[in-house]
Amino acid sequence: MAYSLKLRPQTALKLAKRSGWQSNAVLLRRSFQSSAAIRANEKPPMQRSSMGSRLFEVMEVASSLSLLTGVAFLQSLRGVVPSSNAIVASGAPKRTLVVLGSGWGAISIIKNIDTSLYNVVVVSPRDHFLFTPMLPSCTVGTLRLTSITEPLVSLLQDKLSPTAIHQAECSSIDSKAKKLVIRGTTTANKDVETELPYDDMVIAIGATNQYFGLKGVKEHGCFLKEAEDAKKIFTKVSDTLEQVRFNKNLTPEERSRLLHFTVVGGGPTGMEFAAEMRDYIDGDVRRMFPELYKEVRITLIEAAPKVLPMFSKQLVQYTQNLFKDIRINIMTEALVKDVNEKELIIQKTNADGSKTIENIPYGLLVWAAGITARDLTRQLMSSIPEQSGARRGLIIDEFFRVKGMPDVYAIGDCAFSGLPATAQVAHQQGDWLAANLNRSGKATALKHRLEVMEKQLGEKKAEKEFSVMKQELANTQLKPFQYKHQGALAYVGHDKAIADLNVPYLNKVLSLHGTWGNTFWRLAYLNELVSGRSQFLVLFDWLKARLFGRFDAKI
Repeated sequence: MAYSLKLRPQTALKLAKRSGWQSNAVLLRRSFQSSAAIRANEKPPMQRSSMGSRLFEVMEVASSLSLLTGVAFLQSLRGVVPSSNAIVASGAPKRTLVVLGSGWGAISIIKNIDTSLYNVVVVSPRDHFLFTPMLPSCTVGTLRLTSITEPLVSLLQDKLSPTAIHQAECSSIDSKAKKLVIRGTTTANKDVETELPYDDMVIAIGATNQYFGLKGVKEHGCFLKEAEDAKKIFTKVSDTLEQVRFNKNLTPEERSRLLHFTVVGGGPTGMEFAAEMRDYIDGDVRRMFPELYKEVRITLIEAAPKVLPMFSKQLVQYTQNLFKDIRINIMTEALVKDVNEKELIIQKTNADGSKTIENIPYGLLVWAAGITARDLTRQLMSSIPEQSGARRGLIIDEFFRVKGMPDVYAIGDCAFSGLPATAQVAHQQGDWLAANLNRSGKATALKHRLEVMEKQLGEKKAEKEFSVMKQELANTQLKPFQYKHQGALAYVGHDKAIADLNVPYLNKVLSLHGTWGNTFWRLAYLNELVSGRSQFLVLFDWLKARLFGRFDAKI
């Protein structure tokens, strides 16, 4: 899932000033430009050898290293806040809040929840948070996976004890008994089940890939939702290039098929992967496989009439023109009907409205064509009467309460809210739900204090205190969710990106593209990374790619 921007332009400007980037914008842009930014039909640019250019390059590296040092220093100042005990300051026992998932929504809740009010327990099949917007960069070695993954134990150390984090998945929920069954996902605990009680629960398990009933997609395709997906694509591409170079007995047809990389899905994820792959081919493949790089083709297939539906028409046209220039073929109104080991069968709608069937041979298939509900979500939708009309996700109200399940909430891609399935939506929902849970927890604590004081002193003897506490209680009313779309970002190749930004208070959309768009894209994603560690590593990866090329080893 690609990240739709949650960064205001003012925030980016402040970040730029704090980092010292504003005065060195040109240096930064050059410093982080990929060595792959050359077109396949062009000769590599001549390297300047004057003393001035050498000095300029030294300044580039020094600027990048100073940023790295600053991020590392700030991270070293980060303190650890000890976990609270099981009793609220008022004397009321804390409620147990179980959070299912470790994606954008789940992490936003945990980061903002008041642990003096709740005992928080996390259940997730993976032991890390994955910054999914940058996953396409990991498929070609621009970034290392370790740079955009954050271990949950370290990420949540200021909120939770490691014993409150369970690497498992929820297999069933009994909302009447208020307990759930979880199944281990590690090698040692695989299929081992245990029960967990809860007082409140948040379901933030996301969604899975949509196959549209095509079995061949799951068998032969690659995806872009998990860290393992990026590893699989990286290995597949490397193995294919080595196979074509080594095996001299391949027929021209088989050679052409193997070097044809196809992407299904014209949303941000599919477009960004195609752009990253083009950069990789024009740069590193050109250097390592000079006899092959001109033969590698990229085709992006989209069933709708246009790609990137969430962006303005101007930016869509810009991207289509850029893809044409850098030799990425876009096929719109092309519906995939079947997938086998070597071919895609598509139904193409022609300009006159007629339909034709085409067979497209491929060597790599990356499927980014949508999402669907996970097994647990489907189980709940089919077993709870109030969820009988659910199709795309759990039915919730404006407070994220799951209909038919008391004290259970759902956010993100597993819930049907009528909003797009983006990280920005899940992020905002998590922040908002955490604030409401804090209000609810505070209300419970205040009610308990009022009861205790009334028994001990009587309301008349503590009239002033009662009045103040009742006013505080009135201020803990829950607030319905209001989504604020901040904009959308996507990388489109050759050190260019596009951005539609909602400018606060002006009620207008600011569109950026090209080098300026790429600069903002980098600033925004650096700002959204969840830790100083990740910021440091991503900056370092960009610097390494600029100086030495991408990381190409399959380790």
